Amino acid sequence: MLAYGHVTQIKKKVGFVLNLLNPSPYRALIQNQDTLLWSVLKNFKHRFTSGKQVYNLLRGISFVIKKYDSIGDCFCDCWQRSGNDILHAISRFRKAIGALGDDWTMFLADPAKGSSCKRWFLFLRWMVRRDSVDCGGWDFIKPSALIVPLDVHLHRASLRLKLTNRKSANLRTAIEITNALRTFDPLDPVRYDFSLTRWSMDNFRKIF
Repeated sequence: MLAYGHVTQIKKKVGFVLNLLNPSPYRALIQNQDTLLWSVLKNFKHRFTSGKQVYNLLRGISFVIKKYDSIGDCFCDCWQRSGNDILHAISRFRKAIGALGDDWTMFLADPAKGSSCKRWFLFLRWMVRRDSVDCGGWDFIKPSALIVPLDVHLHRASLRLKLTNRKSANLRTAIEITNALRTFDPLDPVRYDFSLTRWSMDNFRKIF
C-alpha cells in the first residue's frame, strides 16, 4: 500500500515499517504491540499516507490473522463469498482489514468507487502469479481472474498500442486493457504488465 511515488522513497519507507516487525512480522502482529508500534509510527509519513493509517493497517492485519490465521485465508474466504468476483473480493477484504476504522479513501482504494486500485491489483499479481517477477502462493485464484495494475506507464503503453482509447487511468480503463490482453493470453492476461511498463519507462522519450 506504500508502493507509490519514487522507488527510492518506497524502499526506504517500507523498510522502515518492516524493521519495526523484525525478525517475524507475523509474530510481531499477533503479540499485541500496539503501544510500541504507535510510539514509532505516530510521526511516520509517506507522501499522502500518515503514520496513523499505517498503524491502523497493521492493527487491521493483526485482527485478520488472529481470526483467519493468515491474510491469505481471509482473502480466500472473501473470494469464495464474492462468487469468485475479484472486485467484490477486494471490497470484502478491504472491509475486513479496515474493521478497526480509518479514512481509507486513498490508502485502501475501493473498487466500488471506480478507483483503478493499482496497488490492490499489483499485490494480487504478486500473490497469484508465479514467475521470475511474481512470488505466487495463493493458488485459490487463477491468473485469468486478475486485472492489470494500471499506472501512468502502462496507460501510456496501452494508448500507444491501442489496447485502449480511454484517457482516464481508472478502473474501467484497467478492465478494458486487461480484456484486450486476454485476446493474446486468456489464461494469464496480466503477464504482459511488467514488460509493457518497463518498455514505457525505458523508451518514453523515443516512443511518445
